Amino acid sequence: KLPDRLLSQHEGRSALVAMSVTVPPEVQRQLGEATMLYAYRDFQKAMAMLLEVVRLCPRLPHPYETLGLIYEEEGHKKKALQLYLMAANLSRRDAAQWRRLAVLATEVGEAEQALFCLGKTLA
Repeated sequence: KLPDRLLSQHEGRSALVAMSVTVPPEVQRQLGEATMLYAYRDFQKAMAMLLEVVRLCPRLPHPYETLGLIYEEEGHKKKALQLYLMAANLSRRDAAQWRRLAVLATEVGEAEQALFCLGKTLA
């Protein structure tokens, strides 16, 4: 069973099922392993593996989101915001996700980015 913090970050979504990108089995395996490394807080190894997944499948939203989680947990909210935005633009997100990004953008002083995110809630 995955730790609660990982489940709560991805609740209601199945990252691999919701994607329109074809994911090779080896990349799926790497992504699963990287997610487990994140869950067990081995951030350095998780980041290395996630960056490799991004290199292999750059249109896949899940690695960007997980990288964002790592950066946010390490206190790098601006970098986390950039990665969350990549993930959100690559996936079909609901208005709640864009509102959350607008709040984060406001927290890091990115007013223009916050307005962009709020605009996406209406789209």
